[in-house]
Amino acid sequence: MRYPWHEEIGSRILALQKTDTLPNAICLSGSPGWGTTQLLNDITCLLLEIPMHTQVSQLAHPDVRWIVPDGSVIKIEEVRRVNDFAVLTAQIAPRKVVAIVAADKLNISAANALLKTLEEPPRNTHLLLATSQWGRLIPTIRSRCQRFEMPCDPAVALQWLHQQQNKQDNQHEVSEDLFAEMGYAPLAALAAITSATPDVDTWLSGLKSMSFSTAVEQMLELDGVDWLGRWYRRILGHLKGNRLAGLQASDQQVLAFVDELLDGRRQLIVSNSTNAKLLFERLLSEWIKLSHGSTLSRKSAVE
Repeated sequence: MRYPWHEEIGSRILALQKTDTLPNAICLSGSPGWGTTQLLNDITCLLLEIPMHTQVSQLAHPDVRWIVPDGSVIKIEEVRRVNDFAVLTAQIAPRKVVAIVAADKLNISAANALLKTLEEPPRNTHLLLATSQWGRLIPTIRSRCQRFEMPCDPAVALQWLHQQQNKQDNQHEVSEDLFAEMGYAPLAALAAITSATPDVDTWLSGLKSMSFSTAVEQMLELDGVDWLGRWYRRILGHLKGNRLAGLQASDQQVLAFVDELLDGRRQLIVSNSTNAKLLFERLLSEWIKLSHGSTLSRKSAVE
């Protein structure tokens, strides 16, 4: 396994494989930023009995199908091909594997079509589903899969992060604040310190030196769902005593903004038609009202 927090699931599945008690349908679930897709890749390699470092998505292998969303959904046509593949005989591997990335993206037609294979799985065929949104799988799929939930231990994750930093001296150190801002997700934290994306404190402090339109444009360049999640978690830290510089509003006012922030993030997640620019303008305007000392609020809110 590539990451230490994957070892437990890998060992359990290997033991089941060796005793010929491996379920035909498995769901690997874990929080975002913990490498669920990488775990799916490694378990697929294990079942195909090929080298663990193999990138399955790039592999031309007759006994595996690697399924990813087409845009924001997995469509029924893809699942129909999976069902046709499932009844074939393994050619070179000891078993066939269907690996589905972000299985929560199955639309309702695709999910119902997949039930045919889940209910009557062909011998020597294993369906591996991976998701960071277990609750979004339809109940009939959840009931037919054995769930392997990834353990998310922040202490193990932080130790691993420090080891990565020791290997690459040019990386910035992961602070406790940044780790919390990234939801204690190690891969998200590692990506944050190796990218040019600022932490929330730095970005909010920099608002006083930029125009309103520039601030909105910067937000549009970010992953909106991720950024609003980081902003939300940083505000939680503020409410717990790790105060944000320049924020002079009452906790009640801040909590009202949190409601707006979470609603905006939900809109970005569930709808492809959300106008991100208008959403960010509204959130930024509300934040400016809370930060009375910002020159941005006086100079640029009317732009």
